[in-house]
Amino acid sequence: MKTQIVIWGTGRIASEFENFIDYDKTTVIAYVDNNKNMWGRMAYTKQGYVPVISPYELSQYMMGNVWIAVASSYYKEIEAQLKTMNIPNSKVIDCYHTNNIKKCDNELLKNILKSNYFKGEKFYDIEGFQLKLSSTHRLQEYKRKCLLYNAFVPYLAQLEGALGKGKKRWIIDIGANVGDTSLGMIKYTSADILAVEPTESHYSLMLENLKKVDIKYSERIRPVQAYISDRESSKFVSLAANGTAVAVQSTDDAGIPTISIKRLIDEHGINMDDVGMIKVDTDGFDADCIMSCGESLKASSPILYYENQVDTKEQYDKYICLCDYLAECDYMHYFVFDNFGNYIGCMDNEAVKDINRYLATINSYWSPRTFYYIDILCCKADDREAAKRIIKKYQQDYPIDRYK
Repeated sequence: MKTQIVIWGTGRIASEFENFIDYDKTTVIAYVDNNKNMWGRMAYTKQGYVPVISPYELSQYMMGNVWIAVASSYYKEIEAQLKTMNIPNSKVIDCYHTNNIKKCDNELLKNILKSNYFKGEKFYDIEGFQLKLSSTHRLQEYKRKCLLYNAFVPYLAQLEGALGKGKKRWIIDIGANVGDTSLGMIKYTSADILAVEPTESHYSLMLENLKKVDIKYSERIRPVQAYISDRESSKFVSLAANGTAVAVQSTDDAGIPTISIKRLIDEHGINMDDVGMIKVDTDGFDADCIMSCGESLKASSPILYYENQVDTKEQYDKYICLCDYLAECDYMHYFVFDNFGNYIGCMDNEAVKDINRYLATINSYWSPRTFYYIDILCCKADDREAAKRIIKKYQQDYPIDRYK
């Protein structure tokens, strides 16, 4: 039987808490708030809309296996208020002061939440998979601060599946890290995934994580350790920190090969026409990776999803070249997200160039920082409507009318 909870609070803290609930074990039956303007409204959860009630209505919800999860900075005041309402303290869960698993002595709280709610936990929960992270990995921290961070990943796979229409295809995941994006997609597509990661520490964790996954998923993910670039003669080494890694050129033998996307798929016996999606996240080197497809993108039409990060003038120049290259390959439709996962809008080639100029200006210290980079879903004309539909679904699942 699922644990039933009423969440006290309707602000950001409550929203953050609700985002980490394990809905396989838990049902949210209502929100409660002292704000009279919220009473009678409906609050959106991932299980649908539930009522926002006044504290005076709370007692009728407290029958049986029901607890109150207080997700508000006014926890002490609410605790005292609940005492005057004769609701026992044993029914109250403090969700504001406890976010460190080492300090959490409430087993119920640990049971109803995904592990990545807790700071200090070295496992990250994505789409029901628990991934081991390094002690310095910041994926959990990013997810806590940015509730939409990486939230679009499963929708990417749904888009690929819709376009593939059951045909056996491949997703190329470049910058696979510890396997989080591959595992975030695998349940939502019938495609196999080529998961490419050059950094030894991340690659080792990805292999370890894949060993713990049900074979029906893990056998469809093929890990590859390599650098991807349009400069195959160059040698790179990874500088890893905080769960990410930056490739820098090296004059020494790096030991790990640098190959193009075209060579990568050729070596694995994959036909470019069978590649449904290419996802790239290489912290500023995404343009190099995509342009390593060469002429093959003119005749094929994989969906592209890449990180557009401009930290240097060289990177700015590369991304401008990428826009021109994609235009030559008939990629004209760009669906742009900020680095927090919030969808900005559909743009053309010139608008994306303008955003790159905007980012470059910020990095020249002419302007305060707004966002750090953009993520781009790019496609040809034939796939534009399908991309629009999946983004509409994403927006519906994270609605702007959270309380209506």
